[in-house]
Amino acid sequence: MPVVLTGESPAVKAGGVLIQQLEAVEVRALPDQIPEAIEVDISRLERFYDAIRVGDLEPPPGTRFLTAPEALIVVVEPPEAEGQSGSGSAE
Repeated sequence: MPVVLTGESPAVKAGGVLIQQLEAVEVRALPDQIPEAIEVDISRLERFYDAIRVGDLEPPPGTRFLTAPEALIVVVEPPEAEGQSGSGSAE
């Protein structure tokens, strides 16, 4: 089942880098209850290193996640210092 990220992360707005580790999760559901995708709201990722794992999600009605609860879906990493150091050293 594909994972779709929704919303805007305050940590990303502050310069963080959003890294999606898991693009799909395995689910169990009756054929008429299988969702098209699992939506993950990233607006709660407020600081660098905030993450969302499968266990943090509420499965849709009639659906159960088979992917391990500790599996990392998305994390916000701090910006790399490389981009900041190159701009002020021109002589």
